[in-house]
Amino acid sequence: MLWNYTTGASSVYFSPVIADLSGDGNLDVIIGSRNNYTLVLNYTGQVIMSYLTNGWFDIGAAVADIDNDGRLEVISGSTSGVTYVLTIGIAPTANLVYPANGTETFEENISFKCNASDDQGLNDITLYIWNETGNYYSETKNISGKANESIWNVLIAPGNYKWNCFVRDGGQQYDWANENWSLTIFDSQPKIWYVSNISDVNPVEATNTSVIINFSVYDFEGFEQLNFSSIIGNVSFGNIYRNFDYCENVANYSNYYANFSCLANLWYFDSPGIWNVSISIEDNRSKRALNNSGSFKYNQLQAIVIYPQAISFGNLDIGAKNVSATSPITINNTGNANLSNKIAVVGRNLIGEINSSYYIDVKNISVNSIDGGSPPAECGGSMLENGSEILIPNFYLEPGNLSAGYGKNDSYYCLTSLEGIIPQKYSTLYSGSWVIKIV
Repeated sequence: MLWNYTTGASSVYFSPVIADLSGDGNLDVIIGSRNNYTLVLNYTGQVIMSYLTNGWFDIGAAVADIDNDGRLEVISGSTSGVTYVLTIGIAPTANLVYPANGTETFEENISFKCNASDDQGLNDITLYIWNETGNYYSETKNISGKANESIWNVLIAPGNYKWNCFVRDGGQQYDWANENWSLTIFDSQPKIWYVSNISDVNPVEATNTSVIINFSVYDFEGFEQLNFSSIIGNVSFGNIYRNFDYCENVANYSNYYANFSCLANLWYFDSPGIWNVSISIEDNRSKRALNNSGSFKYNQLQAIVIYPQAISFGNLDIGAKNVSATSPITINNTGNANLSNKIAVVGRNLIGEINSSYYIDVKNISVNSIDGGSPPAECGGSMLENGSEILIPNFYLEPGNLSAGYGKNDSYYCLTSLEGIIPQKYSTLYSGSWVIKIV
């Protein structure tokens, strides 16, 4: 069986009539259905005309060009007593208007225009755009009259395309434009195709350090189309961003490539780890290229600076107890490492400067991260030992911007007992300096 068609009625009332009604060189099939429809099917079994009469055709149908217009008509009488003369009409005509066949452009917003005509009246027109992967875009618009046109505005990605318009009339006849037209959209967006490797970067204590980022940009229309002043870039770690401070066009070559060198500054307190590089640049048509492929390692720096650099308990009486140092020692984190609970004090016995056989045992001195109260909180801290590293208890020292008041903490000292010595000056002159260090 080649094909079949169901009319939806209980029967087809007369034997089909065969003739080329559409004038396309292929035979069509004319049938009368008991639901009062006269149907014309083309050689593939598709309905190309459907006409509702007041009664069904029960005596068959004749075919002839009775008005000498070059087209065949269908003539038959119906059970309603009416004789009908039906014409199938001519298939509609579609024409492609623009963009012209073979258009090549950098623009991605494309206007398509098609017009159509039909002797009986138009119904709708559809724009089809496709590429090698299949249908890319289609949209149908309703149209009317015997001649009309439609315009579609379509945003199209770069690539190679074919397109055509498909039109239908009110008699369900249809056609395409005579040929498919081609369209090429060039990828006009500039590309940051190369970002240089960046060696590991070492922080500089208590200041900033520069990171140099070199990259190359390609533009299909030539590097002169690039907007050099539009460069935006940064290096980032998590939610920390350091924008480019300076960019320079250092070289151009082959008419299409531009090389740039940019600088970003990292601070001593910025987090160690893998930092990402983000770069973008626009061309003169505001098309922007973006590259996030670059990265580098920002090394860790452990460093502190203390102030003041001496501890004093002033003038004391023998037998004094729980005497606080005259001022705390501020410890500044001048690197990017978290030094919380990693700061130790190496104390030395305080030797008499006149009679060195007397000394203040450093075990009578405590260190703490808090002060105040009665007795003073610093007097309840960790007791020092001669020449040993003693951690300052609960001492938090995260990295931070010292100028903004972050990245620093105070350590407090207390002489808990002053016994078994004679009056004189006691110091580290003979025993060696105390050390505050990272452990």
